[in-house]
Amino acid sequence: MGRARRRTHSTLVVGEIALALVLLVSATLLIRTIRLLRAVDPGFSSHNVMTMQTSFANTRYTTNAALGELGRRVVQQVESIPGMLSASPTITAPMVGMGVDLPFTIEAKPPSGSDRYNGDVDWRFIGPHYFSTLTIPIRKGRVFTEQDNGTASRVVIINETMARKYWPNEDPLGQRIVIGKGLGPQFEDPPREIVGIVADVREDGLNKPAPPIMYVPMSQMSDSLISWGSGVLPFTWIIHTAANPATVMDAVQKEFLSLDNQLALAHVRTLAEANATTLGPQNITMNLLSVFAAIALALAGIGIYGLMCHSVEQRTNEVGIRISLGASKSDIYSLILRQAMKLTTIGVLLGVAGAIGVTRLLSSLLFGVRSTDPLTFAAVIVTLAGIAFFAAYIPARRATSINPVIALREIFD
Repeated sequence: MGRARRRTHSTLVVGEIALALVLLVSATLLIRTIRLLRAVDPGFSSHNVMTMQTSFANTRYTTNAALGELGRRVVQQVESIPGMLSASPTITAPMVGMGVDLPFTIEAKPPSGSDRYNGDVDWRFIGPHYFSTLTIPIRKGRVFTEQDNGTASRVVIINETMARKYWPNEDPLGQRIVIGKGLGPQFEDPPREIVGIVADVREDGLNKPAPPIMYVPMSQMSDSLISWGSGVLPFTWIIHTAANPATVMDAVQKEFLSLDNQLALAHVRTLAEANATTLGPQNITMNLLSVFAAIALALAGIGIYGLMCHSVEQRTNEVGIRISLGASKSDIYSLILRQAMKLTTIGVLLGVAGAIGVTRLLSSLLFGVRSTDPLTFAAVIVTLAGIAFFAAYIPARRATSINPVIALREIFD
């Protein structure tokens, strides 16, 4: 083999090793990310919980009384289905859809300066069984009851993140807040007393921290807000079953239609599916990179093996002379393997430099692991070095079996 051709072959092998390292590091980082995300506690139970939506646009459910009565009847009839544990209406379920954020002021701590509000956080209206349906623990105070209706004192429940953020050194229970004041007549709301604090829920995805959230009883929503919301947002129902939700889906649909034959259900899915959807970008990228990494790894191994085989064939006479002059098998092994590991080292160095640049582009998809994680880089380098070693080992072993007599005869012939 001529020097130029040999250099070309070596360059291709080095490139294959570098590319394999970049892809393997990227895929490994995403695999670790997926494993870490799956271990994250979302703050609620998604086991045997399904969600569905109904639209109230152009319907008669535009007042608190009408919507409240429907909500009570739906929950009552759905919970009477055998195998049903609990049900609750809400504006949106965790990880399922877009929520609503509203500003608020704290009566005891009015905003200072030019600020109109103390904060702006996610807002949810829910039924009395919402927290039990999703198994969200109450940390302090109480949850809503059937007595928290339109004639009762206005109440609100907040999550731990909101409590820590706006009442860092005091107890928020008993404090009063005003939600949405100044946004328009449909948002006008009397002051509400904080009666409970619940555990945090990762509403926006497993890879994002829990946002501050305030919950209000659906039965205490104003007619103007219900009328506005019914034409803009779909209504969500959350149902917790004792067995596979698919087994009761027909019965649930039947109960809805028995109450109102216009209440067709849409976007029916389990919360487990919603959780898995949040991992979609990582899963897709991981699968693609894993396939390409496997191909690149195979090409690198085949490339080293082919190059070393050809090198041994071209150096048969040289190896024969070395053996005849007293070279041991370990010397021959070292000769061939050193050449292979030299190419591997160059490829690894180039691959590490490339991987550092490429993995920075993946930073937005990573969770719980840095783009330059040393453990990942070390594991991939060891893997590549091991494959390169074994790819060169067979040609090296073949070189030790060369008969020096035959090799020398070929020289003089």
